[in-house]
Amino acid sequence: MDLGVISLLGKQDDQGRSILIYDPSKYDKSKYTTSSMIRTFWYVVHSALEVEETQKHGMIFLGDVYRAKLSQFDREVSKGIVGSISGALPIRMSAIHIVHPPTFFRIVFAFLKLVMSKRLLKRIYVHSGDDQKVLAEFEAKFGIAKDKLPTTIGGSLVLDHHSWIKMRRDSGL
Repeated sequence: MDLGVISLLGKQDDQGRSILIYDPSKYDKSKYTTSSMIRTFWYVVHSALEVEETQKHGMIFLGDVYRAKLSQFDREVSKGIVGSISGALPIRMSAIHIVHPPTFFRIVFAFLKLVMSKRLLKRIYVHSGDDQKVLAEFEAKFGIAKDKLPTTIGGSLVLDHHSWIKMRRDSGL
């Protein structure tokens, strides 16, 4: 949980959707089990569902994969997350955005296609190019402003995962 592999941005977009960010570059398979990563995903999703707007309008999954290495992708974690999105969790996944994919992403994506439903596949968008191009795409095509996106992809929202965890723990959640 403390790694920040899976985080919730502190703001919803203008349509009321929560934004969940996934950064596999922070994942170390030798230290964490598949089940602990899936439990973390479930916890973050349930945290988002505490917000009524998210229940109504759904959430966006943002894959910030630029700094990731092929060795950090875990097939079983990916399978568990996809399975959770596809029906185990009561969430409306409005879009899955993959930002700045590395060259090996094609290999990983080929596997993910095998375990995803057609409905979910239609909601996947891959963004390449410089940060300005990606931000312009988010704004023009998806209505997500720069102030709702993390600094790691060129947005202006500073992600403070550790403060979010501390606030949740202090609240008894």
